[in-house]
Amino acid sequence: MAKYDFLIVGAGLFGAICARLLNDKGYKVLIIEKDSIVGGLAKTKVIDDVVLYLNGKHIFYTDDKVVWDFVNQYSEFIDYSNYSEMIQKDGKLYRYPIDLNTISGFSGEIYPEKIRKSINKDIKTYGSQYNSNLEERAISEYGFESYDKILKPYLEKFWGRECVKLSPYIIEDNKNRYRYNDRYYNYKYVGIPKEGYTKLVENIIGDDIDIMLNTDYFEYRDSLSKNCTYTIFTGPIDRFCKYIYGPLDWNCLKFELKEEKDSKSNIFGTPVLNIADKDNALLQLIEHKAFIQEDKEIEKNYITYVYPDKWDVDKECMFSINNDQTEEILDKYIEFMKNNFENIIFGGRQGMYRNISMAQSVRCAIDLCNEIIVKESEN
Repeated sequence: MAKYDFLIVGAGLFGAICARLLNDKGYKVLIIEKDSIVGGLAKTKVIDDVVLYLNGKHIFYTDDKVVWDFVNQYSEFIDYSNYSEMIQKDGKLYRYPIDLNTISGFSGEIYPEKIRKSINKDIKTYGSQYNSNLEERAISEYGFESYDKILKPYLEKFWGRECVKLSPYIIEDNKNRYRYNDRYYNYKYVGIPKEGYTKLVENIIGDDIDIMLNTDYFEYRDSLSKNCTYTIFTGPIDRFCKYIYGPLDWNCLKFELKEEKDSKSNIFGTPVLNIADKDNALLQLIEHKAFIQEDKEIEKNYITYVYPDKWDVDKECMFSINNDQTEEILDKYIEFMKNNFENIIFGGRQGMYRNISMAQSVRCAIDLCNEIIVKESEN
């Protein structure tokens, strides 16, 4: 007889929410996590009263009140709606993501309707009306000049591939491209947990759910499976299947955290400075102290230097490379799982092989658990 109803592999936001919702319905749950702390790709650490984002910045944004209310049960959130990032190219700074200020600077037009006509002309000139790849999507959203001067060098450095070989869905619909608006995220709810995402996840898990840290699922999968009826797996689906169809295509970044001893705050004037120059190995500079939106004297300042990195099977899977080829491989893995494993459920960014936002991950976890609970009640 199984000791646990559900084994949840991975203590990121998705896994923690599944554990909480299932536990609250009376199911016995065990979480295992390979890392020494919880939080997954969004994990944070607090040093000298500064919340450090260990895998780059993660902003929580959504229009979904259910999702927003859920996470606010477990952490106070700092409003982040009025912060914007910047991108550096050839010694100049531009707003990022690109907005009307940036497009106007390149097109020479200042009014939205004229800029819209200019972009429509670019769409016809460069054949980007079909949005079949990232280049076409970017031109149709921002016009050729903004794409060519800023987005193309930055995105190709970030992803390590030509934009014509990348999915158009990498770029989300930008509601600000025809507005002079300083809001980076044009959503109803935008924030970051005041004490960081690791603390948020710890609060969601609480004290009544069993968890094992520093535990690699693949070392104990046979014994764990015998003691659990169902498994919710939030790691990469291709790794679970031992790469029988080959690895999916992933992207990753490299992070170097440094203490800036000669500067207490506000080095860049923005929490995140993106670097679009091709000859600069840096991709981003993250000033962690700048995320704090209150007058607070903190003596030390920390900067994360972010670099693009080439992924292999021994590195963290951070971003899925979704295209026709990888979708074909993914379909094979999904079919293999259906035919060979009845009680394994995949979820989260890695398990679903989708670059979903944090809020989307929360929504997916809530929907999955509701589906499980209804299905189990019918049996």
